[in-house]
Amino acid sequence: MNNLTIKVGITDGKLDPCLLNSETKREWLDRLKTLFGIDPDDLALSILIVLTRACSKPEAVTINAMLAQIIAGQPRDVQETILLAQMASTAQRI
Repeated sequence: MNNLTIKVGITDGKLDPCLLNSETKREWLDRLKTLFGIDPDDLALSILIVLTRACSKPEAVTINAMLAQIIAGQPRDVQETILLAQMASTAQRI
């Protein structure tokens, strides 16, 4: 896993960030925001919540696939990130 990927696990029904080496949760969140092309913490976290709710049964592999789809789109701002998140959540239901 390199710094161009973001992954989560699910522990006791809750999202758990997969940290790189000695990365802190704060650094993971900063990396997520950079890859999403956005700044506010709350917005980045709310997108994760939306992705989780888009799953009938949240599984790490599905959420990670949606995160990969968003990141592959290389969003530059909030609108692009939200659009890519909507596309990813819709695509996983097909």
